Amino acid sequence: DANFVAACSGTPIENAASDFIPCLKFLAHGKDDADNRMFSSLTIDEIARILGKSSDLSAISMYHGYISGTMTRRKLDDIMTGLPKKNFGFIKVNPYTSTMTLADGTEVKLPGDYKAQLALYEMALRTPRQFDEIIAKGKKVSIEDTPTDIGVCTAQLNHLQVVSTCPAHYLEGTDSIKFDAIVELVRERRKQGKSGIIFHESKVAAQALNEVLKKEFGEDLVVHIDGDVSQALRPGRVDRFQNGEAPIMNATIHTMGTSGNLTQADYILFVNSQWKPSTRDQAIGRARRIDPKRNYEGRELEIMFLDFDHPVSIDVEKRKLVTRKGILVDMLLDLDIRPEVLAA
Repeated sequence: DANFVAACSGTPIENAASDFIPCLKFLAHGKDDADNRMFSSLTIDEIARILGKSSDLSAISMYHGYISGTMTRRKLDDIMTGLPKKNFGFIKVNPYTSTMTLADGTEVKLPGDYKAQLALYEMALRTPRQFDEIIAKGKKVSIEDTPTDIGVCTAQLNHLQVVSTCPAHYLEGTDSIKFDAIVELVRERRKQGKSGIIFHESKVAAQALNEVLKKEFGEDLVVHIDGDVSQALRPGRVDRFQNGEAPIMNATIHTMGTSGNLTQADYILFVNSQWKPSTRDQAIGRARRIDPKRNYEGRELEIMFLDFDHPVSIDVEKRKLVTRKGILVDMLLDLDIRPEVLAA
């Protein structure tokens, strides 16, 4: 009755005006007063002109209503100068050939034998109940505890994600093609003096990779944060990464992908695809945000996605779903239901 309009906001952001404008347009839609007409007609160029007059960009704060996780795709989120350019790359790891194919097409031979990992993945994919009964007893989600169709699907997806990343969780001693690829990718970037973040969906995989990274690069160079790390310990670990003492941040996306500054990163490596575009965009935003102490001039933020290369890849299928979600949200925000948009 009071004619109030409510908007839910998430993390304050300082670097993506393209996230802000759709919120204003959404709230202004269908209202005919002068202010809302102005909001409805607002363009990114006008925002850029207004913000260009500000001498202190770090003082500008805009609140992002999480109507869409795909808003950061909407161009021009670089209008605030001084941020690194995003450089996306998709890297395939092929358990059939024991190779990693980089974004530029270069093929790299990996050292492990991944037949056992591939066999586990095939079993989890084709006979999920048998996988749960024989292999996964007491591991992750149990199908017998979730007898509904949705529960069975959830269990299978969880098994596929963990097997594609950390098969030793189910069968001790099994080589992981993703772990071997990550070590190779991090090693090359260490030679270049780069710092980076490795984001996981699975805490199990994150903890297992932490041991691998410490063995390969030394405990002093790796910091690890997941849900089991207490809140009291996390700031110290973030500081070590931000100060350059530990150039490798290994973390679950749900603990470190939603808040905080990790602007020391030169690269982000997503071990798994995400279910929501907002999860991915928020995680990228940890490294790509205004930081007076960080000189971004001439820098790029390398953003890598690691895909398990299989005819039915859990990573690729999740990314297809995220793309469809983005299209649907854009349709709602723009009220755009043209046939070509629906076809996409």
